[in-house]
This record gives sequence, structure tokens and C-alpha cells, in this order.
Amino acid sequence: MTASGSVLLLIWLIGIQLTLCSRHELQSSLVNLLLFSRLDRGTAQRIVAHMYMLPVTAGEILIQQGDSGDAATKLFVVRSGKFEVLERRKDVMFKVNTKERGDVFGEISLMYDCPRSATVAATTDASVWVLEPGCDVIVEGGLGDKFYVIKEGEAQVLQGGKEVNRLFRSDFFGEQALLQDEPRRATVRAITPLVCLTLDRRTFVAVLGPLQDIMAKEKSPEVVNQRMAKLKPQGSAAHRRPGAEVLIKFTGPQRIIVCDGHMDEVVELRRGGAKMTDDQRDVDKKLVLVEGELLGEGAFSRVCRVTEESTGRVFALKRMAKSAALQCPDHVFCEQHITRNIAHPFCLRQYASFKDNFHLYMLFDLMPGGDLMDVLVAEAKVIKYPIADKNSLRKGCLAPKMKMWQGMEEHMSRFYVASIVLALEYLHDNGIAFRDLKPENVLIDGQGYVKLGDFGFAKQMDAGGRTYTFCGTPGYVAPENVLGRGYNHSVDWWTLGVLMYVVLTARQPFTSPKTQDPMEVMRRIVDDRWPIKYPPYMSDEARDLISKLLERKPVKRIGMMQGRARDIKAHPWFAGFDWDALAARRMDPPRKPKETDSSKRKAELAEAHRAEPREPANASPQEMAEWDRVFKDF
Repeated sequence: MTASGSVLLLIWLIGIQLTLCSRHELQSSLVNLLLFSRLDRGTAQRIVAHMYMLPVTAGEILIQQGDSGDAATKLFVVRSGKFEVLERRKDVMFKVNTKERGDVFGEISLMYDCPRSATVAATTDASVWVLEPGCDVIVEGGLGDKFYVIKEGEAQVLQGGKEVNRLFRSDFFGEQALLQDEPRRATVRAITPLVCLTLDRRTFVAVLGPLQDIMAKEKSPEVVNQRMAKLKPQGSAAHRRPGAEVLIKFTGPQRIIVCDGHMDEVVELRRGGAKMTDDQRDVDKKLVLVEGELLGEGAFSRVCRVTEESTGRVFALKRMAKSAALQCPDHVFCEQHITRNIAHPFCLRQYASFKDNFHLYMLFDLMPGGDLMDVLVAEAKVIKYPIADKNSLRKGCLAPKMKMWQGMEEHMSRFYVASIVLALEYLHDNGIAFRDLKPENVLIDGQGYVKLGDFGFAKQMDAGGRTYTFCGTPGYVAPENVLGRGYNHSVDWWTLGVLMYVVLTARQPFTSPKTQDPMEVMRRIVDDRWPIKYPPYMSDEARDLISKLLERKPVKRIGMMQGRARDIKAHPWFAGFDWDALAARRMDPPRKPKETDSSKRKAELAEAHRAEPREPANASPQEMAEWDRVFKDF
């Protein structure tokens, strides 16, 4: 099997900025683009082969804000004509941008696997180049004469449109059609950049035919079920757990929602730490939660304070609409499994999960102190810092001063950064990549200690394994994530570097010169020549640690070398820091939470959701049946 036998099946296209319209010119320019800067011309030609031209008439809407699923899987490059970009904000449509020849749109939904964030409509007759990710390598029922071995990437196996297996590096497919001379039994679809080695029928039969029994074993139901169980490790366990009721009482207009929960969790929470007799266990099959104030919300969820009625214990209740969760069920199941099974003082813990007809719920530790962004907003200030005057000998108080933002003091930042280091070290030691570290996901408890929260992007990974899913927050994502070549927990140490820069400076490292374009930010992230600028008030030790965390090559990044997290703990910025005291929560937090930290944000949330309906208005029986099928094991 030689390199000449390899075939590039799909590259996920992002970040295109073109000023050309012909196919020949299109492929010639790919090598200058963000994702294609290191690709050879032959690879670029194969990518262009997946694109097609689409005419668009004036007034036609090409992208609709809120679209998801198949409607959010296309990327467009303007070939001719003009488009306007519209965003609906509080029921008012605003024009926020225009797109002309050579501009690109649609990439954010592809990269983040999320609904369209804006509407794009043609203002003139126009045409676009289109790329559709998710290429089918082989199609169920089709004929074929090739055998495939995955060299790089990830694919899913579909039968009747339902995922039945997941394939990774070194996995193979397509052998049955060659051995049995029959139509393809399933569809294999690339879900990340995918590179495969191939063999034709004659070579396959001659070389690998005798290995038929071994290959059959690898595709046996036992092996496939084990693999799918790893992807959704809680699925079968949920099936075996006896059910119980969870009642949610809403304040204001009196209302109670009945949810399906799990007996073991209900009994444990009803017990509240006290011993319970067998008779009491039989009686206490219901958990009653009384809803309180709204604490926060994300793209697909909202979090409110709840009180368990029998014990008075308070929790944070995360609620996700099934309609939204259906767009990324794997993330929901991963969050449910990971947060149920982690136990660390600086990681958010889940105590129960349940569902009603329209929503999924998870019960977490209550973190009344808000999040690290609330702390940063309260602590950040504009300072006047003396700047050396090259044209004079003025020093000290006589030197000219420049206004600039400053975040938290370094002693305060050190406490929060160290806490996150301990949390990430624990997660990585247990094979978990967090993948979405940012101040908003670092929560503060009532005493001032932190916990990592929102594990929606967290992923359990095999030792030495890689993942290819693009996820995270623009400005924080690591270069290896942007380039789509596979990554592991290395991305968490990169985002720690970004977070450390943000809490010290009250700004992001890759947005200055100021830009609101997330694609421009990510170009800076992957560009070795783009320098990070540090403010003059930052200590040399802090600059050095940030620069080592923001090392663009993962193998050279601090935290990824032989010493792992110990290298970070031993860095001079932490000189004299008592790691044992912090781990045991004996170190006094540098700042106690204040009621005013998050009061404004909570008030705005409450006002925005005051008249929000509790259930979707137009859920069809078909939609609800699909929700029940997908989330039956939640």
C-alpha cells in the first residue's frame, strides 16, 4: 500500500477569502488561505472538485437565521453580485454587513455545528461557489470496488439514516462488498477531515482476502456495541436504573411539571445525607424542586436556582430544550456522563438528570458567586501608566502617561489560574479534554473558590487518541483546533494562556488591532508571524508563562512536555505558591463574592425571560417522537 494509493475524501473548508471566480483561479488561490496554507496544489484541486456554482436571484434568501441541520451545512463564496447580512435582535432586523465578490459566509455554523447566526439575502442577481461538508464516502445500496483504511479523521456509519458505528484512524470499511460481491450495506460519511488509503478489488482479494475472519471479528456486534457505549457511556446504564418522578414547581403563576428521573438519584437527594429505612425508600420516590431566580443562559440552555423541598438544599438546575439539544445529542450525553462521574473540588458536579416532554435537565452544585467574567468586570479599571519618552530624559512622575486597561492584580489572578491548573490536571489524568475554557465557564462558589462549569464540549478520550471536532469560542481556540488536523487535551493549556492574558489585561490577545471578525482572529491564532503584544505593567514572569502556554506547536507547549502540569506549577510566576493548601481549600480566596458582581446580569436575564413561554408552542407529534427516540436513555 503506497502513498499513491491514498485518496483525500474531504477537507472541511473554512476561512476562504477569494477575489476570483473561475475554478482554475479558485484552486490556485487555496494555498494562500488559512486552512490551506500548508496544502499542496494537488490537495487543493481535490477540494475544489467538491465545490459547485449556484445562481442566486435578487431578493433570494440564501441563509436564514436560526436554520440548523442540513440547512447549516453549506459554505458559500461570492462569485458575483451583492448580498446583505441581517440579524434579528429583540424582534428587530438589523443590517450588519454586506458581502460582495470574493467574500465568504456560512463558515461559523460549520465550524461550531450551530444554527445560522444571521440571514443572508441577495440584493442583486448573483452567484456563489458552494461547498457541502459531510461527504458520503460510500452509500448504502450502492456498488463499489474499493476497500478503505482510515489514515486520518473520523467517520460515521449509517444504516437507514441511523448511526450504528463510528470509525477512527486505522479502522477499515468496504470489505463486505468486495468479499461477497454485494451492494454496500451501509453509508460511511466523513464528519471531520478524512484521509483514507484504498485498495482495488483485485489487490484486496489477493492481499487481504485470507484475513476475512479477523476483519469479521472487528465488525462483530460485540465490538461495535462496546465502541458505541464509549461514545455514549451512560446509555445502557440509564436503561437499567429504575425510574422515579421529579416535580418542578414554578413560582409566579403556580405550575408543576412532572419529569422522569432515576430512582438512585432521587433517593440520594431525598435522603440529604441521613440514613433511610427500606420503608422510607419505597415511599420517597418523588423529588420536588422549587424554582428560584434565573442565574444564566447559554446558546441552548438556561440555569436557575432551585431548592429541594424536603431537605431545603439548594442547587443549580440546567434546562435544555430537546429541540435545541437534538442538534448535538452527543455533546449532551457526554456532559451528562462526565459531570456525573467526576469528583474534584474545582470541577462542577452533577447530582441528577431527568426530562419532561420538552426539556432535559441536569442538577448541579449551586455557584452563587457568578463567574470569573463577573469578577473581571468588577476588578478591571483604566490606569495611567508611565511610558518612556525616547526624546527626553524624563523619568518617574515626569514621564508621559498613557491610559490603558488593566484586569485583575497578579496575586488575585494567580489564585484563579492555579485553581484551573488543578482542575485541568485532574481532567487530563482521567482522559477528559475540557475544550471550552473561558472566564464565563469558571464559576465562583459562595466562599470565592472556583469550579470549572459547562462541560457541554468536554470529551472522554482514549490514551494517545485524537479528536477532530471544531469546538470552542473564537479568540480562545487553539491553532491545532482551527487547522483541523486532530488534537487532544493540548487545547486546554492553550486556552489557559488566553484566559490568563484576559484576566490580567481585560482584553483578548488576538483582537488587537481591534477586529470583530472571528475568522480574522483565528488567522492570527495560526499565524506564527503574528506577535502577541503585552502591556508594560505585566510582570516578566507572567509574560513568560503566557508565551509558553500560547506556543503554537502543541508538542512544545508547557503542560504537554514530560513534566505535564508539574511544569506549569514549577514556573517562576508561581514561585512560593502553596499548591497543597489550595488543593485542600485551606488557602483563603483573594476576593469574596459580592451581591453586586452579577446582580445587573441577573436582572437583565430575568427581564428578558419574564414573559417567556414554558413550552414550545408548535411541537408536532413527529418532532416529539423523534425527541423521545434520541433521548430515551437520558
